[in-house]
Amino acid sequence: MSRVLSVSIPDDLMQALERQAWARATTKSELVREALRSTLERDHWSETFERNRLSPPTLAPEEIETMVDAVRADMRSTRAP
Repeated sequence: MSRVLSVSIPDDLMQALERQAWARATTKSELVREALRSTLERDHWSETFERNRLSPPTLAPEEIETMVDAVRADMRSTRAP
């Protein structure tokens, strides 16, 4: 299920969003969703490292991709309907 969220965006930011969406051949909505997902994932990892007082690990790109996929799957499974 999807919901509609109205957000006010300054003109310069909207223009940058439109340019980026066009360059990526995607919609503005998808680009905003992608940015939100990225921010939530980054915050999740920051909170995890802070909570456990860990330094970010040095990982191979493949390991990072596997971890990100796992977090995304976890976030999808815990979304409220």
